Amino acid sequence: MKIQLPNFCMGILTLCTFSANAQNLINPGIWQAFTNPLSSTQYPEIRGRLCNFYWRDIQTAPNTWDWTAFDNDLASRTKDGLPVIFMVYVRGPKGDAPDWLYNNGVPKVIIKSNSGTVTGSTPFYADPTYKSYLKQMIITVHHHVETLPVSVRNKIIGVQACFGSTGDYISYGGGQVLPQYNLTQKDFSNLYREFTQYYYDEYKNTNPKIFLLSNPKLKGKDDALWTLKNCLGWLKNGTLGKAFQLNDELDKASWLYDIANKPQAGSYVRMRCEISGGSTLAAWWKKFPYKNMFAVMCYGICWGLDWPNQDNNGIMDPLFDSSFKFFNKYAGQKDPAKSTNAMCALKDGLDASDGVRFPAATYGTVSRTSQQRYKNILNDYVAYGALLEDPNTATLEENDQLNAKGTNDVGWRIFPANYERYLHQLTPNQTSVGYWNIKSADANSMYGRFARGFDIAHNKKAFNFDVDDAFLNNAPLNGRYPVTIEITYLDNGSGSWQLYYDAKNGTDKPSIEVTCGSTNKWKKAIVTLSDAYFNNRGQNGSDLSIRSTSNKNVIFSVIELSRPTNFANAMSSLASASSNDAQILKDQSVKYCNGLFISPNPVTNQFAVELKNHSIIDYIEIYNQAGQLVLHKKTSASRVYIHRNEIGGSSGIYNVKVFSGKTSYATKLTVL
Repeated sequence: MKIQLPNFCMGILTLCTFSANAQNLINPGIWQAFTNPLSSTQYPEIRGRLCNFYWRDIQTAPNTWDWTAFDNDLASRTKDGLPVIFMVYVRGPKGDAPDWLYNNGVPKVIIKSNSGTVTGSTPFYADPTYKSYLKQMIITVHHHVETLPVSVRNKIIGVQACFGSTGDYISYGGGQVLPQYNLTQKDFSNLYREFTQYYYDEYKNTNPKIFLLSNPKLKGKDDALWTLKNCLGWLKNGTLGKAFQLNDELDKASWLYDIANKPQAGSYVRMRCEISGGSTLAAWWKKFPYKNMFAVMCYGICWGLDWPNQDNNGIMDPLFDSSFKFFNKYAGQKDPAKSTNAMCALKDGLDASDGVRFPAATYGTVSRTSQQRYKNILNDYVAYGALLEDPNTATLEENDQLNAKGTNDVGWRIFPANYERYLHQLTPNQTSVGYWNIKSADANSMYGRFARGFDIAHNKKAFNFDVDDAFLNNAPLNGRYPVTIEITYLDNGSGSWQLYYDAKNGTDKPSIEVTCGSTNKWKKAIVTLSDAYFNNRGQNGSDLSIRSTSNKNVIFSVIELSRPTNFANAMSSLASASSNDAQILKDQSVKYCNGLFISPNPVTNQFAVELKNHSIIDYIEIYNQAGQLVLHKKTSASRVYIHRNEIGGSSGIYNVKVFSGKTSYATKLTVL
């Protein structure tokens, strides 16, 4: 498979070439939102920060500027070396536009609700005087930025162009205004383009580069394409980091996915979105906050989101750490040939617009507004945990769903299956079944909002996976370097499964086998394969497969594949190591080859040696490829930690012998 999402993603856009200096500071991953800066030492998941200002505070009169807070805020957010993106709000609920505008020729537009209540005010965007003052502000702020100390200036990597309410797309926010101030959608689009051009022209020649980050509306395909053609830079999309499984995402993916993931001239458009904005206060979020956060992170990885900005409450909650670390592992890896990680977060998408999977004759007329159709679809999946607690919202727009009163697992024009990045499940609905809202022994686990499992009764008992051809540089891996597979499964029900893979010496080679216990906890089995071939020669054209070995169902959450950070330079001799000799197994239910395992393997620094039966190890001998003894270590422990420096520190393949009582064990160790 040579695509990164199902075949709804189409089109490639011509993007910009970014400077290498700025790219070094992009820091994809979890960014802190606008709140007071937290310690990046105490909260190492933080990769960067946003910094927002108000026009009214900076320019207090037509010719008077106050930079005190501006300078202090930027200094405090960059003092630990992290990058920032800043923005200047020009209109918002607090009256971010300076009042003096209205005394200097700019009309003030009063915004009212449908009932006539005043909800806010804004300058008249189309007024020539307003445009002149706005442009002056953009120029003056930039000129001041260039006077900042180098330690601050060089950490500013982007400026978000703000024109509407906060950093949103330019509009009146859906309110009513006097007839003389009415603007059509075309008018707003033209203003967005005119003002965006102001920012682009001002920052296009900055060095170090300050990129323009634009917000061309949730469904702003035309403005997004115009922006990339005329004002090349980065984008914000308001919902990708707030929620998941949002209506009409198939339509959005048809134009936005390639913008974020398909380069031209070796460059990528970066995207941000903040979760702060109310979605975490909604009933659907509060029901499963930790499961929902993990689903949001998987959604962002699937989309190619670079910066899912988090507020301080989220960052300080230790129960979100695992989700943030998961995202950071994948963040920014947009070039598959250079990426070190691939993943498939397993889920099913119940798309009410799909008249083939859910025919009208069985489920009712294929209509977005037919709540009964949604309910009929749900009925087939209630036994698997699916919910539809707010059917009305399930039929509405993506923004409406952020405030849903309950959990909805049926939607309209939603992704049909998994959230994937370079690792694709083949024919998922024909070989496995979706699960939703799974309760485990750990109520705060991040796993379980979505999953897939065997359905033995319906002969669905295998997961087949294809590693993206582009991830493998469009050639078989052929054991050039080791890959590690991590399989997260629910340890419940006494079912069993085994991993198979396309290997150099076998197209369908068996690997680890796991038997589930009854802890009802999510567990992870990890194995390193040093002889993977990966040319789709496995079962049903797969590179990897997970198959049932019992008559009981097993549920899985996420499958991950990783390779060494220096894989491009990995020694070809690494392929000589047997995959079964290089297992990293973290659960006693796994069958160990020769009763011995080493983890991690391959190793970069320290590794652990342990026996399956947890017997005391008397001594360990390690030999290099020339057969020379490089370590003889006496012990009296069941697990022994060894640093690569103890065996000389050199990369290569080593033979490890372990002695316990009268029994000896042997395996191979790969040192990178």
